[in-house]
Amino acid sequence: MEGVERYKVRLLPHNEKWGGEYHQVKSEIEAVWSDNIIDIQHIGSTAIHNIPTKPIE
Repeated sequence: MEGVERYKVRLLPHNEKWGGEYHQVKSEIEAVWSDNIIDIQHIGSTAIHNIPTKPIE
């Protein structure tokens, strides 16, 4: 986890690996929940290319 000191925000440039991580987690969720899923979305600043973001990994 990329920790950030309490009461501080750290902005980072977009990282292409976040999209891959989303797809990996989405696949894991679909494997467990299958027919119980309506939709899974990648939302938040890490989902938007070309903007600074404050990731929590």
